[in-house]
Amino acid sequence: MPPRKHKIDEDETDPLSPSSHKTKIDQSKTSKQKPEKKVKADKPKKEKVENKKVETTLTKTAKDVKEKVVTLHGDEAMDLMMNYLREQNRPYSVTEISANLHGKVSKSVADKLLKEMSESGKINAKSTRGNEKGSQWIFWALQDTTDNANSEELNCMDDKIQDLKDAIKELKINLKSTTKKLESIKSTPTSAELAANVERLREENKSKMQRLEGYKNGQIKVVTKEEVSKVQNDFLYWTTKRLARKRAFHCLEDYFIESKPREELWEEAGIEEDTFYA
Repeated sequence: MPPRKHKIDEDETDPLSPSSHKTKIDQSKTSKQKPEKKVKADKPKKEKVENKKVETTLTKTAKDVKEKVVTLHGDEAMDLMMNYLREQNRPYSVTEISANLHGKVSKSVADKLLKEMSESGKINAKSTRGNEKGSQWIFWALQDTTDNANSEELNCMDDKIQDLKDAIKELKINLKSTTKKLESIKSTPTSAELAANVERLREENKSKMQRLEGYKNGQIKVVTKEEVSKVQNDFLYWTTKRLARKRAFHCLEDYFIESKPREELWEEAGIEEDTFYA
């Protein structure tokens, strides 16, 4: 009896079969390939620290650049506000003075000192509602009353003003006359232009004298009036003849064109077109 064949289980594989060989190779490849390690991203700690350092340095420099405003009190504040009112020479409120002085005098201190100065007569002051609460005060510097002029001085000033007005009128008249003179001077040619004009006129005179000598010596023939009239009469005569011949030509041309075209007729007869009188 022949030997029985060994049954191959489903799980078992034949070592000689190509499929089993391929599976072994694939398993070896997969076993060799190692899983890739995940690269951890470095946290930007150093950059944050550097940015913080830069910010701190910038804030420090900005603080150093800013000048510290020192608030004034007492006589210093009074002198500062007095000088400011004299320089500006216009009324201001307390808030405006404190703001215009850039905080050198606080609003409360300015209000107190300005009222004291007005009570002592150093400056003028006025409120919108008198001494009532909520009224706004306005302060301005004292005006010098010593410069007030008398009636005589005012009359002298009026006379001076009138004299100056009259002088202005005379000056305007002189200005007009001088401007006219200036325009006339500008319009006249200069010495260089005059010399060039003289030279040009001499050359023209020379050429004309040469032509005149030719007429006198008989080198240039002079045409008389009779000859001119004769030429004109001849011109009129021949123009009338030309028109008559042209009419006759057109009549003959119309007669011969019935049998031949115009181009062939002109070629056989040797006729040329009259372009001069076209």
